[in-house]
Amino acid sequence: MHLLPSLRGRFPTGLSLLFGLSSWLLGGCGHPATPSECEEIVDKIVELELQAQNIKDAKTIEQRKTETRAARGKELTAQCQGRKVTDAAMRCVRGAKSYDEIDNVCLR
Repeated sequence: MHLLPSLRGRFPTGLSLLFGLSSWLLGGCGHPATPSECEEIVDKIVELELQAQNIKDAKTIEQRKTETRAARGKELTAQCQGRKVTDAAMRCVRGAKSYDEIDNVCLR
């Protein structure tokens, strides 16, 4: 599923960022996620999804992060901000090697 159907091919494919964030953001202990933590999570997911598509160019990855923030940033941050996140979960996100690791390990 693409983030925005009208921008096919410009954003990561795979599980929707919304679905991933929503599944993680349902309770738990920790502290309320800050806007910067939410942005960091989204950026990491975009980066990993692009790398999974064999897109490794740093400039391209940064451009796609910027495009994702512009297109969906407010929506994704609104769903994330204030939800519970632990410091351990954020360390796990930072070191994750795949979206599945973020979704199934870090944010569970």
